[in-house]
Amino acid sequence: PFSDEAFKKDLVDILNAKMPFGKYQDKPLVYLPEHYLTWFRGKGFPKGKLGKQLAAVQDMKANGLEDFLIDSHHLIKSSSIYLDVSGYHPIDYHNHFE
Repeated sequence: PFSDEAFKKDLVDILNAKMPFGKYQDKPLVYLPEHYLTWFRGKGFPKGKLGKQLAAVQDMKANGLEDFLIDSHHLIKSSSIYLDVSGYHPIDYHNHFE
């Protein structure tokens, strides 16, 4: 079953993941070009967690969520943030309530 906590963990894992090989080795997945992800989908994503992450990033970019991914990546790299995925808006609570 779907749970918010599992979704948050998976999303944070995606935001922290880097491409482990190839032309874009060490590049965060969220910065991979959409054309590369689309090409990869056609060839077949790798098995396992990386393949699921690449498919998720490709789906999000194809559905207009690239800015969300990039903004979230920047926030997750800053210290002490909480990612509110209920409305797909990353929120930095240190600045939000000051």
